[in-house]
Amino acid sequence: IPVRAWVSAVTGEGLDGLFDAIVERVAEDVVHHFVLLGSADGKLRALLHEAGSVISEEYRDTGDTVVEVRLQNRDWHQLLSRAGVNEKSVRLDVGHA
Repeated sequence: IPVRAWVSAVTGEGLDGLFDAIVERVAEDVVHHFVLLGSADGKLRALLHEAGSVISEEYRDTGDTVVEVRLQNRDWHQLLSRAGVNEKSVRLDVGHA
């Protein structure tokens, strides 16, 4: 990923390269997880919704909820910290269903 992208203000030359570099840089730090949340994890669930990170939710007969999330890795760890939740206690393997 280039540190600099040269763009012409007159012709717009280089805009495609700039856009590609931005998309690539942002996408490399995005995480996609399935998390199993119980009734005690309500704060994390609320924070994930507040952040706009929830893609889907699947409710289980046990009362737990499998939540699919996508967000920046940094934000994921901040939300876990704010909710006081250990990542290992809520993350599921992709083949959860």
